[in-house]
Amino acid sequence: MKRMLIFSVLIAFIGCKKGDHHQPVPAAQGSLQDESGNCMPGTIHGTWYNGITTGTDTNYVQIAVNVSRAGSYRITTDQQNGVVFADSGVFTSTGLNTVRLKATGSFIGPWATHFTTTFDTTSCQFLVPVLDSTGISLSDNTWQFTAGGHVYRGTASAGIFQTPQGEGATFEFDGTGLSGSPDTTLSWVVGTSEFYFNTGTHPTSAIGNYFYFATTTVPKYRYTANNGTAPAVIDVYVTSITTTSDLHALVIGTFNGTALDTAQNSVPITNARFKVKTYN
Repeated sequence: MKRMLIFSVLIAFIGCKKGDHHQPVPAAQGSLQDESGNCMPGTIHGTWYNGITTGTDTNYVQIAVNVSRAGSYRITTDQQNGVVFADSGVFTSTGLNTVRLKATGSFIGPWATHFTTTFDTTSCQFLVPVLDSTGISLSDNTWQFTAGGHVYRGTASAGIFQTPQGEGATFEFDGTGLSGSPDTTLSWVVGTSEFYFNTGTHPTSAIGNYFYFATTTVPKYRYTANNGTAPAVIDVYVTSITTTSDLHALVIGTFNGTALDTAQNSVPITNARFKVKTYN
């Protein structure tokens, strides 16, 4: 009789716990943009290499979210260069919150890679510079890139010049010598808004910037991307600058994007890198 009574009490207790379930947390709302409608910048942490899975403790991208309604969230990016960034959790307060996006996968190639992040009804981008994990470094004043299934490479020279207006500089990147076809030339010009050429991204969408790869014997561009005219857009990412004197430096970086060939077909420019000494 005592055993029957204890068993009945346990059943009643368990039944009470089952009925005490939590309500689902509503989805958070907010924006990746500030009050002026501009994307809030992301901060890239760690060093990124192609072919190597990154550690989430030191390698992540920190973004800001302006939360208008607290709740659960899952923020992901599109997949680019073999990698997706994501994070999930619960925003417990409104206002400005920070999120650490962790990478899944490994980068395929060593070039600067754009990612698009979406939250609620807003979208923004950030850029991750990816270094070459093979340890193969370019010689001074050389460049290479892949387009249309072919690898192009050659020698180069560059210069940084002060403009007549005083503020501003122009970085010129000129190369000759396509492997297997010597009658080619690569030119890349980036006009900067500051006197010194800086590390970071320099897109062809900036005024005066262009990219072209053309033959010298035939007056046609083989590939061209001018002033950010879609779909022909090339982004240059300067990884490092070692300055030896005023307007004289060793510049290392990558560039990638989409150019148009002679038939006006859209062709991706990938695995592009350069190592150039500038001159006065």
